[in-house]
Amino acid sequence: QTDGYADPLLPVPDEAQQKKIQDTLKELNASIATVITYDLGEGITEKVDKEILSKCYTLDDKFEIKFDEAPLSEFISSMRSKYNSVGISRTINASNGGTRTVSGGTYGWIMDTESSLADLVDMVKKKETKTTDFKWTQTARSHVGNEIGSSYIEVDLDVQNVYVYQNGALVMSMPCVSGDASKPGRATPNGVWFVAVMERNHIMKGDIVPETGKPEYETPCSYWMNFIPAVGIGLHDLNRYSYGGQIYLTNGSHGCINLSLSNAGTLYENYCFVGIPVITHGGVYNYTAPEAPAETPAETPPETSAETTAETTQAPTQAPTAAPTAAPTAAPTAAPTAAPTQAPTQPPTEPPTEPPTEAPTEPPTEAPTELPTDPPTEAPTDPPETDPPQTEPAPTETEALTPEPPAEGGGEEPLNPDAGAEGGE
Repeated sequence: QTDGYADPLLPVPDEAQQKKIQDTLKELNASIATVITYDLGEGITEKVDKEILSKCYTLDDKFEIKFDEAPLSEFISSMRSKYNSVGISRTINASNGGTRTVSGGTYGWIMDTESSLADLVDMVKKKETKTTDFKWTQTARSHVGNEIGSSYIEVDLDVQNVYVYQNGALVMSMPCVSGDASKPGRATPNGVWFVAVMERNHIMKGDIVPETGKPEYETPCSYWMNFIPAVGIGLHDLNRYSYGGQIYLTNGSHGCINLSLSNAGTLYENYCFVGIPVITHGGVYNYTAPEAPAETPAETPPETSAETTAETTQAPTQAPTAAPTAAPTAAPTAAPTAAPTQAPTQPPTEPPTEPPTEAPTEPPTEAPTELPTDPPTEAPTDPPETDPPQTEPAPTETEALTPEPPAEGGGEEPLNPDAGAEGGE
C-alpha cells in the first residue's frame, strides 16, 4: 500500500504469499544479524556484520533470497592489502646505534585469500556468529610495530657483525664475512627474512657448469641456517683467517654470512630456530677497488728496485776499472810512503774521506790530468794495494740498496684461498 491505499500496479499477495514474505524477511534478518569477528591478537580485530552482510542479499520477484558473495570477496581483498606485509619498510633499533629502515625480504604475513573467502562464505551461509582468524600461507611473529618480535638475528653489513637477541636480550655478538661486494650478484641483499631450513653437515653447491654438468663447487659446512632459500643464502661456518673488518669488499662470500665454527655451532644449538627473523642492513654494493694505489706497490717498486739493483751491481765493476787506471799511474810510489802527508794537498787522495757516492764521480774527472805525468807502465804493479780503498765503498752501497725490494713488495696478510668456495645451493 501507498499512503493507506493499495497500489494498483502491485498485486495483492494472498495469505500464502504473505506467509512466505514474512518467513523470508525473518531469514534475512537472521542472516544479517550474524557477526563474524577476526581476532589477530594483541587487541587487533576485524568484523563482518550487517553493514557488509546486508549487501550480500537481494529478493527476486518471487520473494526468493539471492546471495551474492562479492561484498565478502571485497572484504577479504581489503584485509589482504591491510595485513600482507612481506617486503614492507620496517624501522628497527640497530645494535650499533640509532635506527635503520629496512625494506625487502621474505619475512611477513601472507594471507591465503582463497581459503579465507571460502571459510567466510561458509560461516555466513550457516549464520554462525563466532570469533576466528584469517587463513595464512605465511605468518610473522606479530601484527604490531615492525612485526619482528623480541627474538631475532641482526646482521649489520656495515660493521660486519651478527647480533642475536632472545626475548629482548642480546645473547651473542660475533664478527662475520658477508657476500663479496666487488663481484656482481654476490653482495648480501638487505631485507627482513626468516630462517627456513636448518641442517647439520650440509653440502653447499654452486651453479651447474654446462661443460661438465657438475656444480661449480661443493663446499661442506657443519651448521647450515638458510634464510633465503630461493638463492641459497644462509648463516654457516667457514674456516677463514679472520672475520669482520672490510674483508667482504674484495674477498667475501657468494652471499652467505660466514661465521667461525664455534660461533656457528653456538648459534645453531642454542638460539636459532625455524622461523626466527633475520635482518640484514647496510653494506656496500658494486664495490670497485682503487686502481692506482693497488698497482703502485705491486708493479712500480719492483721495476725501480730492479733497476737500482742493476746499477748497484755494475758500480763495483766500473769503479775498480776506472779508478785503477788513474790511481796507480798518479801515485804508484807515493801511496805506500807519502799518502799520509800528501792527503791534505793531493786531490786523488780525497775519495777515501768522501761518502761512497762521490767515489765513482770525482776520481775519474781528475785522473786524466795526471796521466801525462806518470809512465803507464807502472799500472800493473800496484793494483792490489789501491783496490781495497776503492772497492770498500761500493759494497756498502749495494748492501744498503738490496734490502729495499723485499720491503716495498710486502703486502697485507693473505686471505683464505678457500673463501671463494662458498655460497648456497
